[in-house]
Parts: sequence; C-alpha cells; structure tokens
Amino acid sequence: FRPDPDARESLRLEWNVTDNELVVVAVGRLVPVKNHEMLIRCVARARAVGAPVRLMIAGTGPLEQQLKDVVATHKLG
Repeated sequence: FRPDPDARESLRLEWNVTDNELVVVAVGRLVPVKNHEMLIRCVARARAVGAPVRLMIAGTGPLEQQLKDVVATHKLG
C-alpha cells in the first residue's frame, strides 16, 4: 500500500470532507455482532464535543433500517 495524495484529495472533494476531519470507515454486514450502533453513538458523542470526525458505513444487513434510525436520532445523516 502506498498513500496517494491526489486520490485522497479527490475523494475528500467528492465527499465534501475537510482536511482536518478524521474519517472512520466501517465495511461489513450490518448484524448485531458488529455493534455498529456503538460506533455511531461514539461518533455522535465525539462530534458533540467538537471533534471533527465523520463516519461512513458501507454494508447491508438486517439492522440497516435500525442503524439509519440511530443515525437520524443523532442527526449524523
């Protein structure tokens, strides 16, 4: 793996992510054992105290709608 600064900049522009934001990415099936809800709550808490963090979750599964609801509750969407 070699970091590609041009690709990084391009993706950050495409996703409207600032240079100072930390991006947390979770990729996987949306099932209870993965505990995505805790991750969402942690990011919400970090943002509430001013941390420049963004969460991106990629996946599908039986908890998809429930997790979308948690995101909406915490106004992260």
